[in-house]
Amino acid sequence: MRYLMLGRVSPWLRDKLLRVFLLLTAAAGALYLRCKIMGPKILPSFSRFDNPAAASATPTRQLTYNYLLSVNAWLLLFPCNLCCDWTMSTIPLITSFWDTRNLATLAFYVFVFLAARAIFKLEEDARVSLMMSLSLLVLPFLPCEQPVLPVGFVVAERCSTFRAWDSA
Repeated sequence: MRYLMLGRVSPWLRDKLLRVFLLLTAAAGALYLRCKIMGPKILPSFSRFDNPAAASATPTRQLTYNYLLSVNAWLLLFPCNLCCDWTMSTIPLITSFWDTRNLATLAFYVFVFLAARAIFKLEEDARVSLMMSLSLLVLPFLPCEQPVLPVGFVVAERCSTFRAWDSA
């Protein structure tokens, strides 16, 4: 830290490190407030009816979570079948590798791979702007996909504002 204060580091790097430090401090503060509000119970408890995949066995849970990625992507691109509550098995669990809905999951991953490959073939300026645009689209989507903690819903309606445009 003393090395950073003595001026031996470029101002650009010092500014970036200060921003990262401030962001990490804010995130730690938000996490502390959340734990303070939740009380002694760190993880929220959800019933099997809220999120049936979270209470399922190992292959069923992973297959269903991966399928939910393609469902969310489909709803983001084509918000025609929206629902106010996706709980209570509105999306049935995938219990077998031979379920045809796994093809939607495979198509989603193939599309992501091909899009990433096409992005990295672009020029530097176009690649940076496209990566920034995609990160603004994907980052709010990540907590809903339950990477670390289970959430109390199956699909979040992130595209309900598009429905208002359809009726206009």
